Amino acid sequence: MKLSQQQTEALHHFKGPALTLAVPGAGKTTVLIHRILHLMEKHDISSNKILSITFSKNQTADMKERFLTTAQKYGINAEAHFHTIHAFSYKILREYLKKNHLSFTLIEGNHEFNRYKLIRRIYYEKYHQSISQEEIERFNTHYSLMKNKMIPLEIYLENTTVPHKFKDLYLSYEKIKEKHFFIDFEDMLYKTYEILEKDKSILKRIKNQYPFIQVDEAQDTSALQIQIINKIAAPENNLFIVADDDQSIYRFRGAEPSYLLNFKNHYPEGKIYFIEENFRSTPTIINTADIIIQKNKNRYEKNIFTSKDDLTPIRLIKTKTAAGQYKFLSQELKDTNNITAILFRNNLSALALTDYLEKENISYHIKSSPAQYLNHFFLEDLLYIKQFSENLTDQQLFEKIYYKLGAYISKKQLSFLPTFDENTPILDRLLDDPMIQVYQEEKIRNAKKILDKIRNSDIPEAIDLICYELQYEDYLDKKLSLEDRTESIQFLIESYKQIFKNCRSAEELLDKRKKLLLDLKHREKTNSNLILSTIHRSKGLEYDRVYLIDLIEGDFPSRSREPALSERILHSEEERRLFYVGMTRAKKELILITSKERNHTKVKISRFYEEVKKIKSSR
Repeated sequence: MKLSQQQTEALHHFKGPALTLAVPGAGKTTVLIHRILHLMEKHDISSNKILSITFSKNQTADMKERFLTTAQKYGINAEAHFHTIHAFSYKILREYLKKNHLSFTLIEGNHEFNRYKLIRRIYYEKYHQSISQEEIERFNTHYSLMKNKMIPLEIYLENTTVPHKFKDLYLSYEKIKEKHFFIDFEDMLYKTYEILEKDKSILKRIKNQYPFIQVDEAQDTSALQIQIINKIAAPENNLFIVADDDQSIYRFRGAEPSYLLNFKNHYPEGKIYFIEENFRSTPTIINTADIIIQKNKNRYEKNIFTSKDDLTPIRLIKTKTAAGQYKFLSQELKDTNNITAILFRNNLSALALTDYLEKENISYHIKSSPAQYLNHFFLEDLLYIKQFSENLTDQQLFEKIYYKLGAYISKKQLSFLPTFDENTPILDRLLDDPMIQVYQEEKIRNAKKILDKIRNSDIPEAIDLICYELQYEDYLDKKLSLEDRTESIQFLIESYKQIFKNCRSAEELLDKRKKLLLDLKHREKTNSNLILSTIHRSKGLEYDRVYLIDLIEGDFPSRSREPALSERILHSEEERRLFYVGMTRAKKELILITSKERNHTKVKISRFYEEVKKIKSSR
């Protein structure tokens, strides 16, 4: 393979720190592999002396395979050391434990003990109720961010809006881990850092073993990961970093481009290389993406270019509703043989879409499953309320929803229900209670009327009645905002109404949900030319044709929940980087899709869609 001048200049770097800024589609993996071979051939450095830190397991496997293939072409028989930071840290941790006759249980992937199960157990023991999947995910997000940024708990709590039970859960979780010698992924990194700090013999051995270090996708490394790498590399700092600050999209995991932007401050003697030729996309895609990303202020200036001459325009599609969006996609996708991706900001975008594709008998492979929304507390509540409307004497169901009916019913009143005839509808029992308050009576009579309507309605009608007449939307809005919501309420409502539009009863809803979950599980294993994925999961990949969907303000870009202006700016810039990553997955065709309405309510078109439209019209 013929390498460009910029690629060649970068891979010829020998000693000392270097930052190589590679634009999307620049062949950075090729550079990393050829640099190993260059160090071996020109500087007599054994491949066993070169450590390459990769971003993911899949990337590790791919780079190992590509290295072996490339080495064989040059008649070189060698094995290179590619590891994820977690895999590498685990090796260090095991060495330390063996040396000191200690033992720990890694709970990640453990069937008996894992973070999800432990948090569920802690929550139930502390609060005597079950924790939702959404709450666990929010806990994990904050936990991981705090650990990866190396922020002490109290400081994190002072500067971040967290769920109100986060501190108690965190302290209990840490206590259990300490008591039973459990460690999770974050512990693995932090304990590795501590080992390198205090065990000089292990640190010395690793330094001697790996005098040369390469880091791929460095824009995605957290502060903790950087500290580990720097520890091993110092003081020689034979550190070859490949990154693109414009593709830094994992801030929620503690990654930020600031480390790259401050590279010269960390390493005054370091060199910066640019690899700016994109071998993947058309000039139209590249030039448009470049204009989009230049609106960010905190970045390295790059002169991205391509030698391709395909001038296929970017298509802009505006539908009235989300259903119109799905109809357009199904028409487009029926006869395609190209490798095609439908990319989205949030998994929620895939929920109604997958149902539509199933109905149209269009095969697809899904990389990012929206199954979490089929087990969402919102859907559970809708189901329980519908079930209760169909059986107004079911006390167990009533106890799950009574505080969501807007009738100000107290727990104390629940305790008196068994004193009444069990065949009497529960709301009638409450109305017969001599202790009932006047304001409650009015609310309960209203709830009773609405529940009668819900019983005789199909699921979409029932959803509207629950959300707007029972005023459940107010409860939902409050709950989601308190819990750092990422999804749009109207988006959730619209998606549920779309996929359950032919269901009339709670039983039919349950059957439909079961089918959808089975479909999704099947499609995760299906081989297809059509891939559905979040943009995060598509990073590093490429497709002939890319559809970016649900380009609506508030969804993409998503809203920042942080009050501080500095945080909102950081959020806005990352959303723009995410859009840039999505655009640059496309090799030949890029189609942007938005809708005018969501759940019969007018919405604002994404600023990114409007910016591309303006760029397109100016040509």
